[in-house]
Amino acid sequence: MPKQRNKQVNTKKKTFSALDKRHQRVRPRKQMLIFEKKKRIKEIKKREKDKVDSNAKQPHTIESKREANKNVFQEENEEIERKLDEETFESINDPKYIPKTLITTSKRPSKQTYSFARELIDLFPHSTFIKRGVQFEIDKIAMYCAKRGYSNLIFVNENRKMPDSLTVIHLPSGPSFYFTLSSITPIRCIYQHGRATSHIPELIISNFTTKLGLVVGRMFRSLFPAQPDFEGRQVVTIHNQRDFIFVRRHRYIFKNEMKVGLQELGPQFTLRLRLMQRGIYDKDGNDIIFKNKPGEESNRRRFWLS
Repeated sequence: MPKQRNKQVNTKKKTFSALDKRHQRVRPRKQMLIFEKKKRIKEIKKREKDKVDSNAKQPHTIESKREANKNVFQEENEEIERKLDEETFESINDPKYIPKTLITTSKRPSKQTYSFARELIDLFPHSTFIKRGVQFEIDKIAMYCAKRGYSNLIFVNENRKMPDSLTVIHLPSGPSFYFTLSSITPIRCIYQHGRATSHIPELIISNFTTKLGLVVGRMFRSLFPAQPDFEGRQVVTIHNQRDFIFVRRHRYIFKNEMKVGLQELGPQFTLRLRLMQRGIYDKDGNDIIFKNKPGEESNRRRFWLS
């Protein structure tokens, strides 16, 4: 009797194993049929949606309803514009151009302002930082820098112990630009950020299309050398969107011969042009070429830089 029981158990095991193998053969075919059915349904829905979208009207956006504004400079400032283009930023067209930038702060800055200034030194090649004394005004610092061969001067201004604006002066004789500063993300706060190297980055400047925008774009070009170091795989992007200037820095990461990714290096911040002045920056507002005060954006469909 024990032998017969063992035979019955073995028979059941063999039967179960055969059914299992049969199910394994059937299951992939069934899954394939289900997949093909879903694919056909998806294609039918897509064709129906394309028919509806082709007949529907395109929604209006701020860009599509924007006002045409290609000539920002007034007629009396056209001569100033020509001089800015031909004389002031003429040196950046030299392939051997190397900038020399001095970065300083407002009087009695906070730790946050010092920290942001240090990150700007890492962002702009061939830049140095000098602590500002209380007795030194902007014109004296500009004269000091011009005599020592600096091409640009950057002031990091603060409000309520936080950096809130940048003043950029192209030396030796201007022009000067005043930007408000927002959306600052320090390097340490960027998730999985990389560590930048001393290689000269590539520069991408996009969407500066008006006459004023072209001058602002040339100013940003003057902060970087003309010849990048491609071995470093670093790139700085300065993109204008609705007069907001976004500054980002990345590194190319080649995963294989076909795929490439980007690693954020930082810092991240956003600028907005408020004032452009001929010559060295003056609080009295002499020789103002462009001025846009905060709170005066009554027409949101008018853009100045693109």
